[in-house]
Amino acid sequence: MTWSAGRIVLYPGFILLLSASAYFGSLRLLAVLLGSGLVHELGHIAAVRLTGRRLARLRLSALGAELTLEGEPCTSFLQDLLLSLSGPAANLLLAAVFAAVGHFPLFVGANLLLGCFNLLPVCPLDGGCALFALLSCLTSMEWAERVSRLFSRAFSLLVVFCGMLLLLLEHGRPWLLLIGVWLSAASFRSNTL
Repeated sequence: MTWSAGRIVLYPGFILLLSASAYFGSLRLLAVLLGSGLVHELGHIAAVRLTGRRLARLRLSALGAELTLEGEPCTSFLQDLLLSLSGPAANLLLAAVFAAVGHFPLFVGANLLLGCFNLLPVCPLDGGCALFALLSCLTSMEWAERVSRLFSRAFSLLVVFCGMLLLLLEHGRPWLLLIGVWLSAASFRSNTL
């Protein structure tokens, strides 16, 4: 069952994600992370408008937010690169501005975390899509797919390893491990991007 309001589609998994985050974390941290996520998506939306594309749908699920564009896929890998990097760029720019001003360190940290994490070269994260677009500009699409797939698998397994270390050595929360498992499943699920 999903809820839809215009171009925004809300899946029950998103409510579950919010509930689990609030239960295992704090409401203040959840609000800051949601604000950082909003900044991220607004960065993507600004790039969509800058390139003359139109937003078809914003999907909110247990895996986060995903934008779908109207019309044909991008015809330019440089446009794909811009669309992929615009979300993390918005987070990192806002983190730099707030760090320079010296206010809201939690918001600075959340934007840094979200921006840097999304730059990991793992598909379906923005960094994985950007790596594929960049390699496609420089080499053949087949080579770009192979290299992107290799990076996706290696970095997703690294996230799993770091998540296990954090859980075992620091008795931390399982979030990084769960994210790593999800990324690994996505990167090993198919042979194509």
